Amino acid sequence: MGYETAHFGKFHNAPRSQFPYSHIDTSRETLPAVEFLSNYAGDKPLFLVVCSYPPHTPWIENTEYDPARIKLPPNFVDTPETRSDRTNYYSDVTLMDDFLGGVLDAAKQRDMNEDTLFIYTSDQGANWPFAKWCVYDQGLRVPFVARWPGKIVPGSTTNAMINLTDILPTCIEAAGGSAPKGLDGRSIAPVLFGQLEEHRECVFGTHTGNENGGPGTANHCPARTIRTATHRYILNIDPETTFTTHITGCKTGPHYLPHWDSWVEKAKSNEHARAMVDAYQHRPSEELYDLEKDPYEMENLAGRPEYESILKNMRQRLSGWRRSQNDFEESFR
Repeated sequence: MGYETAHFGKFHNAPRSQFPYSHIDTSRETLPAVEFLSNYAGDKPLFLVVCSYPPHTPWIENTEYDPARIKLPPNFVDTPETRSDRTNYYSDVTLMDDFLGGVLDAAKQRDMNEDTLFIYTSDQGANWPFAKWCVYDQGLRVPFVARWPGKIVPGSTTNAMINLTDILPTCIEAAGGSAPKGLDGRSIAPVLFGQLEEHRECVFGTHTGNENGGPGTANHCPARTIRTATHRYILNIDPETTFTTHITGCKTGPHYLPHWDSWVEKAKSNEHARAMVDAYQHRPSEELYDLEKDPYEMENLAGRPEYESILKNMRQRLSGWRRSQNDFEESFR
């Protein structure tokens, strides 16, 4: 569509030949992106992707948050190690925010703010139990902020459910084009412009696993999920297998997070800790949650007679979606 395309930072797209950006720089810092933007002299409009390494592990050491004052989610185990890791994570989020600010400042100095659609989002939840590698809200519900002066009302919010696949057709439409047929996503421009309050009736999510990271750190917990505005249903494809990840298996090196070992130790004498450790590593075949009453998905309603109709409906919808994706269980065992 006549755009200059540039990508800076983390680059997990493969094969690279299928992502023909004009410029690719995989530096851990965002300074190259700032320099590129500050010095951009092309006559083409610009499509710029900046992927910050923070707040991926390893997190920087906390220097500004008080571990004693932070609030932990109810499905966490409160230990000194948890609070220390949490403040390190917050510090890394703050570092990411500083990086982002540098890019926005460069755009402002180039007078690009007024005619630019800016989108901030992330690919998944953070490296915490029940988040990354999981299909709960903490793993799949990610930040999404969009700004476009004169088109998006500042400070406006929406409850519309979207999917990351919707970003591509949205960008195509924003650039004046028409998205090709057959894409999984569809443009959310009407939501951004305040023309529609709803976008998707439900969203789907998956996790299969990977074997990277060395012995003990590979994760294997294949799961599929459907989420509506009020409920989430999860199908765990291999519930017999104990769930292991970098969190449970990594014991040394820069990606080691001490909080998990402290959870296991506390579980020897504390009922809540024991329940959280067990819930993380052992999943039933089906899970159903009322997200309005139980936003942290701690009370599994699957098997309760009063929720049988909701369970069957969501099970059928997820099964239909999986068939449309050629998603066969035997491939993941």
